[in-house]
Amino acid sequence: MASGRRSAAKDTSVPEDRLTPPPTAAPATIASQESDASTLKRKLPEDSDEEVEVVKSDDGVPNKKAKPSYTKHERFWLLDGNVVIQIGDTRYKLHRSRLASQSPWFEALFEKRAGREPKPDHGTLELDAVGVEEDEGYDVFDFDPHCNDDPIVDDDDFEELLKAMDDAIAFRYSSPTFLVHAAIYRAAYNLNFPAYRDYAQKVMEDEFSQSLDTVTQVVKPHAAEAVQLAEDWVLPSLFKRAFYELARNPDAHNAGIAKADSDTDANVIEERLMLQLLHIQKKLAQAWTEVVSPGKKLNCTTPKCHSDRPENYWVPIHQEGILKDFALDPICGLQALSKLDWTKYSHCATCRRSRRLEFTDKRVKLWKDMDSWLPE
Repeated sequence: MASGRRSAAKDTSVPEDRLTPPPTAAPATIASQESDASTLKRKLPEDSDEEVEVVKSDDGVPNKKAKPSYTKHERFWLLDGNVVIQIGDTRYKLHRSRLASQSPWFEALFEKRAGREPKPDHGTLELDAVGVEEDEGYDVFDFDPHCNDDPIVDDDDFEELLKAMDDAIAFRYSSPTFLVHAAIYRAAYNLNFPAYRDYAQKVMEDEFSQSLDTVTQVVKPHAAEAVQLAEDWVLPSLFKRAFYELARNPDAHNAGIAKADSDTDANVIEERLMLQLLHIQKKLAQAWTEVVSPGKKLNCTTPKCHSDRPENYWVPIHQEGILKDFALDPICGLQALSKLDWTKYSHCATCRRSRRLEFTDKRVKLWKDMDSWLPE
């Protein structure tokens, strides 16, 4: 009989020292629960200026709430600047002393922030219209136009003012447009930069001069913007020339109603001013019709002078193209007539002088008559 060894039975019992379950781990603690602070702040990655505010809820669980972000201005974020201006979502880091030296209003604003009594003659803008807080060691003055019915200053206008201050002489000789000077004027007026306000006003008044001697056949651009600026900022000295430039523009209506920019429904000039423009155009057309009608009798007795013949007045106006070319521009039309060579049309020397004086006087009178057609 075959024999063999029986295998020992496997012991499946559990040692007593393993019957006791392992101790339960202590719950993880939350740092914010041990802190007495109700909120914590942390910065996002370095390429962002947005902060996250961590706020404790009633059950102690932190909730994250993003604070409004801002953008540092590409040019006007000065490394050695010591004050920050915020307009909308853009911040400008500037020199406090430079702003205060050029603007009594900024000087008063900084004095108030320092706890001192500001000078009373700082300008028309209330100092309380500006919010202020400290951020990373700098005073931040908030000009946010979104928080006010009437913006303290437009960000684009403020930027043009800063460019003028920064570039100085180079800016002046860069031939800035009327729109740039208008922006400087608005910002300088609101923030009380008197030197830049007066400079911008003088340049705009020169560009749209009321002097008859400056009117040429070259039509000036931005007449519609000049009309509206004169209305909004009480600059009546711009009205006369700007209205004339707009009135002699064949596309005056479209120039006046064109959108100022793609983000607004506002026309360049408001409806009341458009009606004023149509009135001025009508008056100018009537004046030109009277000019091209048969001229006054010169009653010349000089032999071979036929200045009083209708054809010797009417024909040159047609042949020289004056009637058509100056239909919307009687001021320059009258000047063209005064310079016409009337010798070719049987005018003696005396009658030629008479014609020149006639058209010169009519030109001066028409320009003066325009004063009564302008907005009050």
